[in-house]
Amino acid sequence: MSGRDCLATQRLCFALLGFFSGAALLLAAVGLYAILAYSVGQRTRDIGVRIALGAISSNILRLIVGQGAILTGTGLAIGFCVALLLAPAIKSILFSVSVYDPLSLGFSVLFLALIAVFASLIPALRAIRIDPVRALRD
Repeated sequence: MSGRDCLATQRLCFALLGFFSGAALLLAAVGLYAILAYSVGQRTRDIGVRIALGAISSNILRLIVGQGAILTGTGLAIGFCVALLLAPAIKSILFSVSVYDPLSLGFSVLFLALIAVFASLIPALRAIRIDPVRALRD
């Protein structure tokens, strides 16, 4: 295999890795959104009662986003541990980056956390707009 073919193969591998990484991130964000949207749908009465009793929007927002943060934190902790355990397996495809590079790992965790916060904001904003009268009547 010539050097040009090897470079093309590496580029294809990196392109596929990037594509599947993006797809995994999208699936994680959609999954978190779905879980929280379902939770908000199930707790419509509870949230309606809280609003009727005078809960302010920031309290409802904190409740829903906090629930998403707990799910995200748990997932990030498990994923971080698994990533550290499986890091030697991907050592052969990393170039000029250490397997345990703290900057790369930190950026990945921060990026996933930001995506999770945005995914949990959508159901939280929907929960703020719940009409207490309709929620208690249904």
